Amino acid sequence: MNLPNYQLITLKTSSFEELESILKRDINSSRAIGIVLSELDLEDQKEVAALIENYFSTQDISYFFPYPVYIISDIPQSLSNMLIISDKKNLPNFFKQKESKPNTKENQILTRNKLLQQEIRNLNMSKIQVGLSTYASGHKELYQLTKEESFYLEIKRSLSGR
Repeated sequence: MNLPNYQLITLKTSSFEELESILKRDINSSRAIGIVLSELDLEDQKEVAALIENYFSTQDISYFFPYPVYIISDIPQSLSNMLIISDKKNLPNFFKQKESKPNTKENQILTRNKLLQQEIRNLNMSKIQVGLSTYASGHKELYQLTKEESFYLEIKRSLSGR
């Protein structure tokens, strides 16, 4: 079993046929994907990124789970909900290729991951995404409040120390 790493797919044209050939329902089920749009014109990059995002939403599959789909493009992140980065070098190191074979413990983890991937594929991603967003926003708010609290406690400590 292979370690999950990046599969980079470079689009040479903005044709629907080329895009249709790479977009499969299980595109990100076994490894992280990087779709390189940098070789296209900026307008074509925007159009193709929108088509890719639309494909994931209409098929009710997630571009975050089980592995992320990155769009490597010159367009700004604000134009899409997908993960857009400007260069291949900016891909997270987590999925970079390892030179050695996995040891026994890593093989066991990979086998367990394969079972979890199959389980994730059978889930309703749109409902899960809403739940995750709600969960994340609560944690972000909690983080901001604790940060604010520690700021006020630091001011209190500095005032009482005089």
